[in-house]
Amino acid sequence: MKIVIRHKILKDLRENRAIPLEAMPDKLGMSLDEYKKYESGDIKVNLKLAEKIAGIFKRNWSVFLLDGLTEEPLIKRDNRTVENQKSSLHEKTIEAIEDANYIVEFVGGLGLNKGLKIKYEDIKSLDAESLANRVRQESKITIHEQEDFKNVNGAFKRWKDYIESLGIFISQYPLNKEDKIRAFSVTNNNQAVIVLNTNDTVAGRIFSLFHEFCHILRRSSGVCDLHYSSSSDLEVFCNKFASSFLAPTQIVADYINSKGKKVIVSDLEYHSRILSTKLRVSQLVIYRKFAALDLISDQQYSKIHKEFLNTFSSIARKKEGQGGGPDYYVVKIARNGKAYSNIVLDALNKGSISAFEAGNALGVGVKNLNEYMNKTA
Repeated sequence: MKIVIRHKILKDLRENRAIPLEAMPDKLGMSLDEYKKYESGDIKVNLKLAEKIAGIFKRNWSVFLLDGLTEEPLIKRDNRTVENQKSSLHEKTIEAIEDANYIVEFVGGLGLNKGLKIKYEDIKSLDAESLANRVRQESKITIHEQEDFKNVNGAFKRWKDYIESLGIFISQYPLNKEDKIRAFSVTNNNQAVIVLNTNDTVAGRIFSLFHEFCHILRRSSGVCDLHYSSSSDLEVFCNKFASSFLAPTQIVADYINSKGKKVIVSDLEYHSRILSTKLRVSQLVIYRKFAALDLISDQQYSKIHKEFLNTFSSIARKKEGQGGGPDYYVVKIARNGKAYSNIVLDALNKGSISAFEAGNALGVGVKNLNEYMNKTA
């Protein structure tokens, strides 16, 4: 059986997935010159090759029977800053974007997820702090409860559970350090997924989680990088939301008033560490609040932020250089996330999908499904 690979559809699929032209030959085991022929004119191939090509985009070979694509690109809006603009992203990052898009499409197709549980519609009329205060109140997670989190890992788990309770999926990947991406989010048809970078610190991932949550609240997907503190109005808004949610202004202001501004300014590092430990957040969040409350200047904060960038890069290099790593199931469960895993496994148990479909959706072999299920229990 011969299938016609329509060159325009192939090119649109590749560009929508943000895959560089130069990356395609390795995926198909051919030279760049040979692959270019596939995007310059329609070519007949056997079914096996058609399935392999379509599989790169997580599609069935029948996509090449269409007259054209109507789907949107993976990331509808790029929130990357001028400092980090580049023509293409690295393979690890592209893979994470593809998988995130697949999650929202697959779950949407199942019809088992009720979608985002966000009750109010006046979000864009609220300033960042008002929005943070409202969401915080509706979360019913008090500051005392936050202070009682066992440690930053306990805080991360609790915040993930809260975000997933709102119908948002969370995945974690070791994104390529050269792309300098902290996190990104994808929304589609009332489904949403946040992808966090495991090369970041746990405290850093907590902040990114709420930064991306803000993007989802405002229905604005995008790739957010290390420099997003001053990139655009939207990025500034999402940063302010995240810091106000995790470290409410009144709590920080009360601490400053109890100590006195002069005392805190005399040892910023110490007091930022005390507050970050108290609230289980990164010190950068506290410094951000110090700047918002005019305790330090924007110039001082900018210097601290640059130091953070260097720390992030060092951590990423160190993690990439480590041998071994977590086991197969730990990696897969982190990438799929708890909420998505449960939906797929529930569909499997109810007979809505086959074991093959479940394995494909989770990225694990059929023979590994039982153990995967045990690990997620």
